Amino acid sequence: MKILLVQPPHWSPDGHANFDAAETLIGSSSSAGPPADVLLLPELAGSSLPRSDYLARVRDLATGSGMAVVGGSHYDGPVNRGAVFDAGGTLLLEYDKVHPYGLELRSGIRPGRPSAGFELAGHRLHVLLCADLWYSASLAGRDGLDAVLVPAFSVTRWDGPAPRQGAVATHERGAGVRVHDVRGGQRLAP
Repeated sequence: MKILLVQPPHWSPDGHANFDAAETLIGSSSSAGPPADVLLLPELAGSSLPRSDYLARVRDLATGSGMAVVGGSHYDGPVNRGAVFDAGGTLLLEYDKVHPYGLELRSGIRPGRPSAGFELAGHRLHVLLCADLWYSASLAGRDGLDAVLVPAFSVTRWDGPAPRQGAVATHERGAGVRVHDVRGGQRLAP
């Protein structure tokens, strides 16, 4: 399984602009097929898009790219929430940030509910949203997980004015997971 991490060069409070930037970075699918099985966007790629707009953008990115898309997240009211669609446009999972952090808590973001994970092409995957990674012990007892995907706004314990957006993929067992990273138009080696 190949996972493509995409990080636009700048985060925008306009979720449509973030999705447009991601589409530009991945380009159109070639006749050789999509570059990966899963595309992972950073946390808050959808910013504060209304739920219907956010879900439509993630679904359209999945069907347009030919990859399953872990859509980062967006603020769905007081919950930081994301979605996964397969390449055919089927909703596989909605996931919430269970442990809002710092500025989110002070801004009224509430904890969401834990998700069950999803299966794709015979692989068992789970999504932890940003700070939820610090509580990854919650995955104990979930045998057979092949990868944990972490859409993150910052890859540090940031609580200041200048965040760094990021996306992280990690695997628990030798499941043949390969990660490719695209940041700001530059493709980095796996």
